[in-house]
Amino acid sequence: MRTIAALVLVLVTTGCGGRQVVVAGELVSGFYALAGASIVHSADGERWATVYQGDKTLAALAHAAGRLVAVGSAGRIVVSGDGARWVVVGSSTTVDLADVTHDGERFVVVGSNWTDGGAVLTSADGEGWRVLAQPQLRPDRVRCVGGRCFVRSGHFGDLPDTYFSRLRGETFERGERLGWDGPAEDVLVRAALGVAADALVTFNDGELLLPGADKDRASLAVRSALSGYIAIGWSEASTSSDGQRWTPLSLPASSAAGDRAPSFHGAAASGDVAIVGFSKGRVLRSTDLVRWDKIAAAAADAAVADAMVRDVRYVP
Repeated sequence: MRTIAALVLVLVTTGCGGRQVVVAGELVSGFYALAGASIVHSADGERWATVYQGDKTLAALAHAAGRLVAVGSAGRIVVSGDGARWVVVGSSTTVDLADVTHDGERFVVVGSNWTDGGAVLTSADGEGWRVLAQPQLRPDRVRCVGGRCFVRSGHFGDLPDTYFSRLRGETFERGERLGWDGPAEDVLVRAALGVAADALVTFNDGELLLPGADKDRASLAVRSALSGYIAIGWSEASTSSDGQRWTPLSLPASSAAGDRAPSFHGAAASGDVAIVGFSKGRVLRSTDLVRWDKIAAAAADAAVADAMVRDVRYVP
């Protein structure tokens, strides 16, 4: 297994006209997580190192087509072909990008700000991006399955409404108006896919749409090879052996005392380790989904130590 042995910052390799290019190669295996404007990596979930440090807060990370793509504020998109060298690429937008995924053929990104409204972006390779749609909504989440993408959007204004939209090929279709939150999105996804209400749906990024998951803890989850599932919500996380009965994740004693309001920000699992993005500068690590240890992510990096660790991904 390849490892990252040293701190690596932004790639300086340039192509024609001085444009930075993404160096293709074999992605370094292990866990990747976002922490503020930084990206950290660990081969085993215990020892972490910073592999990218920028100046824009990063919100979401995707792994597909042999590349890692991270998106964030003010239209920031950074891409890596090996996990060690990262390139900032143009996004043709200045909105705050909130989520990124892959539909099997292309990367799809959504985001918004109060000045420019919403934006839906697509890219075949993660380098060249185009704005596909600019809905007057606040898209903040996108998931794809079976070549179809589903976008959750809020409303610009005082009403706490949520809209469920679809991306069909090159067309963005504004969909049904929902309540503020809850299982309605799950029902619509299942109906659009033509699957049973109790079916297990796996999105392209490996996340799961689980029947029976407590909506207050999250219905989006990840499957772990440790004989179970992990569901993550903003203020709660839970584990399950069957996807139906859920047990709140038990925090380490040292965390309970130091974190008045712990928050959880994404999860990923390898064959023998599960990682949950936790409060400032830390992750939770488990080898059995029962006992969890609090681990500092790149403790020597002050910028990481003061940032929420979020959207963890595992690269085999």
